[in-house]
Amino acid sequence: MANVEISRILKTRLIDLLNQEYLLGDKFFEELEKIYNSVEDQSDKEVFYSNFLEIVSHLEFPEEIAKEHWDKIKERYKELSKKLGRTISVRTAIIDYFTYNTNVLRNPVVIEIFLYDSSSLKVYVDDMTGLYNYRYFKEALWAESKRAERYNLFFSVAIADIDDLKSINAKHGEDVGSMVIKTFAKIVDLNKRAEDVVCRYGGDEFVMLLPETSKAGAIAFLSRVKRKFEDAIKEKGISVTVSAGTSEFPSDTKDPVTLVDLADKALYVAKLRGKDKIIAWNRGIE
Repeated sequence: MANVEISRILKTRLIDLLNQEYLLGDKFFEELEKIYNSVEDQSDKEVFYSNFLEIVSHLEFPEEIAKEHWDKIKERYKELSKKLGRTISVRTAIIDYFTYNTNVLRNPVVIEIFLYDSSSLKVYVDDMTGLYNYRYFKEALWAESKRAERYNLFFSVAIADIDDLKSINAKHGEDVGSMVIKTFAKIVDLNKRAEDVVCRYGGDEFVMLLPETSKAGAIAFLSRVKRKFEDAIKEKGISVTVSAGTSEFPSDTKDPVTLVDLADKALYVAKLRGKDKIIAWNRGIE
């Protein structure tokens, strides 16, 4: 009998994690555990590992058996890495375990993970940048606010805007404007942590969900991204700046919708103060 499927948003998070596997190395197991601990829906939690293994191996197991297999795969990962003297991929350990330890995978086929469920991902992905879109952000924000409330955690929301993109389009053409947007998307994606969620918010705006990050931490992250982006664009002979605003849960508000609104208001203040600034929300700027 086929496993009961997890929600689309959770499946998308798992596929996204698998896409980052080669960058994460040993941290992959920690990041998967973080996702498991963040699941609020009990029905999702009860089929978490069975669905994860089905995504990566197309093998179906009851949840209890899937969890046993996963624990043994983690041990196999450590054994193989030690024997080879180098870090191996998680999927290598999975294939080795199921082909040699259990003999349930007789003819494994290796495919890119994005081919697994492109229809699930497409609804959440921005076509131009390859980042998530605002639809995904809203669901991720809701899930993170529930997790933070339950475990007494904090997180920040940030909104970044490329200053005067219309002027760049008018002066250099829309192709250059698109290049500027794609460059920002690439740089912020390369500099974020695995648990951070970065989405394209509008034409030249990006919204970010930064778990267990204070406003000060958000400003540090945004400053780093801003500097690297502006330097990269300058190398192409174009001068461009970024403005951003950030707010923090729960110190600014416990309401997710209001949290985004406060970050947007902080961004608005940054624009009013001459652009090229990062502003953290506080009641003194109202």
